Amino acid sequence: MALYIIQYIARHFDYIQVDSIFIAVLGMGIFYTMIFVLPEQLVILYCKYRFDSFNFEPSGEIKPSRDENENMVS
Repeated sequence: MALYIIQYIARHFDYIQVDSIFIAVLGMGIFYTMIFVLPEQLVILYCKYRFDSFNFEPSGEIKPSRDENENMVS
C-alpha cells in the first residue's frame, strides 16, 4: 500500500525525487516505531531494577516474588 502511494506521489510531482521520498518515509517509520517500542523497554528496565522477581537466578529460573521480610509470596 505504501509503495503505491510513493509511486503515485513520484509520478505526479516531478520535482520530488523517489530517494527523498524513501528517506522521509523511512525516517518517519523509524520515529513512529520508536514511539511505541521505547516506552515499553523503559518500563521493563525500570521493573528489572525495582523488582527482583523480574530477574533470573544463576540456574536460569526466574527469581520468586518476596515481600519486605524476604518471605516468598505465592
